[in-house]
Amino acid sequence: MPDTVKKISILAFVFAEHIETVKMTSVEEIEEFAFCTTAIKNLDLGTNINKIAANAFMDNESLKEITIPASVEEYGIDTVDNRCKFTVDKNNKFYSSENGSFFNIDKTVMYTYYVGNKQESYKVPSTVEEIYDCAFMGASELKKVTLPSSLKKIGFSAFCETGLTSVTIPKNVEEIGEYAFEYSKLKKLVIEDGCKTSIGDSAFYSCENLKEITIPDSIVKCDESAFDGTAYL
Repeated sequence: MPDTVKKISILAFVFAEHIETVKMTSVEEIEEFAFCTTAIKNLDLGTNINKIAANAFMDNESLKEITIPASVEEYGIDTVDNRCKFTVDKNNKFYSSENGSFFNIDKTVMYTYYVGNKQESYKVPSTVEEIYDCAFMGASELKKVTLPSSLKKIGFSAFCETGLTSVTIPKNVEEIGEYAFEYSKLKKLVIEDGCKTSIGDSAFYSCENLKEITIPDSIVKCDESAFDGTAYL
């Protein structure tokens, strides 16, 4: 990328399937869909980049690793793909990483779980308050996850299509998002006593093996379609 380039505009390289390596030196901003559907394998964002818009690297199946420089202040979360291993520069003031997974700086928000770790069990850090949309989506080898007492929100499709067989929802969770556990392998669900959560539309849709469910009277709302397609109904 020429040193004179400061911004890469929307759709600039869309469908440029011949591009496998991108090296930036002076780029400060990448707009939406700039590199959508390319064949990028090697990505060097340089040290001047500060803003990467949502979906900037959407549908890049060849891209397996992303290194976030210290200069990045804004990363469009829709850009995140949990098939990518994230490494965040230790001097970045806004984001962090751990074993390939992507977080905000103080690890209160978990954006992605790196499915490439191929773990059967995972313990979410004790600081996490929100698991972002699609964070664990497609982690088919993950059978067990331990959620922290700090957790307040489970996002849209957060555990969709995972291999989870059981899960316990901590009592401080206030929201279980739409399609949160859709198509997972869940057999057992426990929501802790005193939990005042809201269970979203189709949250457990098509969990065909889900037969054992414990839900306290304290929950605030349960959408009528939350358990559609489960063995429980």
